[in-house]
Order: sequence, then structure tokens, then C-alpha cells
Amino acid sequence: MSGSSFRAALRALAATRRPAFHMPGHGHVAPAGSPLPADVYALDQSEMAGLDYLHEPTAELAESQVRAAAVFGADRTWYLVNGATVGNLAALWSVARPGGRVLVMRRSHQSVHAAATLAGLEPVHLHPVPDARLQGLFGLDLDQVRHALDETDDVVAVHVTSPDYYGYRLPLEQLAALCHAAGVPLLVDEAHGAHLSFLPGEQGALACGADVVVQSPHKALGSLTQSALLHLRGGRVDPDRVAEGLLMLQSSSPSALLTLSLDAVVEGLETDGAARWARSGALASRAAAATGPDGLPLVSPRSPLPRGVSGTNPCKLLLDAARYGLTSAGLRDVLARHDVYPEFTDQDCVVLSITAGTTPGDVDLLLGVLGELAAAVPVAAGGADTRLALWPDRPAERALPGRTALQSPRAVVPLDEAAGAVVAAALTPYPPGVPLVLPGEVLSPALVRTVEGYLAAGVTVRGLVPLPDGGPGVRCVAEAAAQPPSVRTA
Repeated sequence: MSGSSFRAALRALAATRRPAFHMPGHGHVAPAGSPLPADVYALDQSEMAGLDYLHEPTAELAESQVRAAAVFGADRTWYLVNGATVGNLAALWSVARPGGRVLVMRRSHQSVHAAATLAGLEPVHLHPVPDARLQGLFGLDLDQVRHALDETDDVVAVHVTSPDYYGYRLPLEQLAALCHAAGVPLLVDEAHGAHLSFLPGEQGALACGADVVVQSPHKALGSLTQSALLHLRGGRVDPDRVAEGLLMLQSSSPSALLTLSLDAVVEGLETDGAARWARSGALASRAAAATGPDGLPLVSPRSPLPRGVSGTNPCKLLLDAARYGLTSAGLRDVLARHDVYPEFTDQDCVVLSITAGTTPGDVDLLLGVLGELAAAVPVAAGGADTRLALWPDRPAERALPGRTALQSPRAVVPLDEAAGAVVAAALTPYPPGVPLVLPGEVLSPALVRTVEGYLAAGVTVRGLVPLPDGGPGVRCVAEAAAQPPSVRTA
């Protein structure tokens, strides 16, 4: 992995100790008592020392991004140092225009809803598809998208998430065809799928025809946390608008450590990406074979797919905690006591990811713990139905535009008294970071029960405020002025 000119340039700077009358203030020397290795400070260089600048790259970083585009199959790739969040922000900014509307999945990450608000776009929500067998809502109905494209004026783009946080994937090829026939770009939040195009027999969003794809390589590929990628393909989105958005939205002091980690991932994928992910894919298949499908409703190609879903992320494992006689929080805690740490839990399930860092020993440990638990609880062949995620059966009613609600006077109301109030700040179970209620929406009694259900299951709900008596409070609009809604439902 010696071919990276960016790495060579950074190492050359790090090897030269010289008086630095500029940022960063540590002068590339570890402060006394720092727990970080000295190399971290030596490599924490900036454009002040002559390093290529991320916002206007002309040399080594420009070359590294060109190599990344080739590896991932993009026309152009940008390195991100503010996570996939800034990628979603820049993606929607790049297509925004006055009066524009964007078709967006309601069950998108919080950054997507924030992006629509900041870009001044009117979101038209695409709602998930109910699945009676799994007692949940999943995926996307292509007929709903087609209808929304036909019936909605001034649509500038369609934004979707695939795969989602449970590993479910959308029919992106068909979706891209719908979008392109309507003359609009398809933007994909592929934060959890940066590895897909390197798995045998799989393909990522770019290969399916997406125009802009945002990825979080730190989730599976091994770059540092907060590093991300934004890819552009085709001519439907202006690359200058993307670059302008990133200039406004990203830090003006980008971390060389984060860009170095992205550069290293790209070089590793160039060198042996297919072989490496063949090994990771084999580990995921082994784990899937050992835990299902008879014993568990598992995210696996062998399990029946929910409606509105076309496939799965093979590197996600979804465990129904009830099959082990435990709550999801209980199963998570048992796993943690054996040094097995899952991705996240909801009310019913524990979600695990197989990544570039997963070893055969890790899988041995996981399967050993699960085997002991399963032996103690009889499991009926074929498995029972389970809810994979608690989600309201009906979408929340919109009372105010999101921006209006965010900027309105607010009051904190106890959660158990908040039914009927208009929320001023999103309520978001985290992880995975999908808002249950958005600013400007009405908190119905059913939604109050849903939030209480998350809290009872030990899931953190961001946006709640601790009250003096220890109970949860909700930021609500103090006086909801009568205004037409800014969000439509397709």
C-alpha cells in the first residue's frame, strides 16, 4: 500500500519537525498526558503546512479522490469529514431550487429531513409498506413513487435510503428508471452499504443507476468514524453545486487523519477488495446459516422478504430476542457480558453487522453465546411472526411547516400530557436515527405510546427533555399559528 501520493506527502510532513506558527495548536507534538499515540499528532497536518486542501484539491488529495471514484464506479467522488450527514445535506442542496419539492422516504435518517429543511425544499413523504407477516412496515411501493412523480409539480429529486438500518434494500434499478423517465435524479443514502459492490454477486447503488450516492465507509470498510464519501454519476446533478454545498456545510479545517483513513480504504480496495470481501461475505454466510432461518426471522436471502423490499444486506444479522426467552435489551446485555457488542437494538430485535474488521474468532464467539442461549429455550420450527421495529400505523398529521415549527416559541410538556401538541423538535430513537415525529407534526396518542414503548425497551429517544421530576418532556410549539402544511404525503 505504498502507491498513495497523499499518504507519502502526509508522511513527509509528519517526519519533518519544524517550528509551526500556525494551526493546529499542538504543533504536531503530543501534549503531556495525552492518551493518543505521538503519530496521531504528527499526522494531524493542515494546508498551513503545505498539505493539499480538501475544499480545493489540486494535488495528492485530488488524485486520491479520482482513484476513489474509479474504485466505486463513480464519475466523481468527494471525501467527507463531517460524516454521511453532510453528504445528505450537500446532495439535497445541490438539486434545490425555489419552490422545489423532493420525494423522500419518511423513514429516512434525521440528516435527510434536516437537509430538506435547510435546502428550502418541500418534502413529499413516501411511506413504508405494511407487511402483515412481520407486523411491521418496510421498504417502498414503486407504484406510490410513480404516482407521486406523475401528480406532484416541481419535483427536483427522489431521495431514498438503501439498505436501511436492518439491512433491507430497495429495487433501485426500477426506481432509477422511474426517476430518469420523469427527468429527475435519484439520490441514495447508502451509508450502510459502502461494501456492497465488493461482495460477490452484489452491486451497489451506483451500479443500479443512482445519480448521487452517500456512503459511510467507517460503518463497514474500516475508515475512521466521521469519514464518509459522496459519489456522483451521470449528468443530472451539477458537480459544481455539490462542491459549493460541501464548501458551505463541511468544516473549513478538514482532518488529515480522516482523509488519510479514506485514502487507505481506497488503496486497500484497489489491492484486494474483492478477496477481502469474499472472506467477510463468507463469515456473514456462516453466521446466517448457524442462526436461521428456522430459528429466527433473519435478514438473509433465504428468509422471505417483506413487501416493498427487493433484497438484503448479506452482512447484517437480525436476531429476534424473544426466541432466546429475552427482551432485546436483555439479549444485548447478555451478549455484552461475553464481549459481543451488537450494532443496536429496538423493542424486539438485536442487529449485528459483519464488517471488514470482523474475524473468524469473533463469529465463533457470537455463535457460541447464541448456541448456549438457544439450547436453553426451545424454538419451534419455522419461527413465529415478530415486529422488526415499532412504528406508527398511521403517519403523523402535519400542522405546521417544519422550519416554522423549529423557529417558533416553544414550551416543554410532559410526554404523558403531550398528545395533540405540535412538536418543535424531532423525536428520534437512536440508533438508528430515524425520527418518529418531525417538527411541525402532531404528537398523537398512538405516537405517545410508541415513544413510551421505546423508552420501556431501553432505547434512547433523542429530542426528549428531562423534567425536574425525572420524567421525559417534549419540546412543543407554544402557539401553533394556522398555516398550511409544508409536507405532502404521496
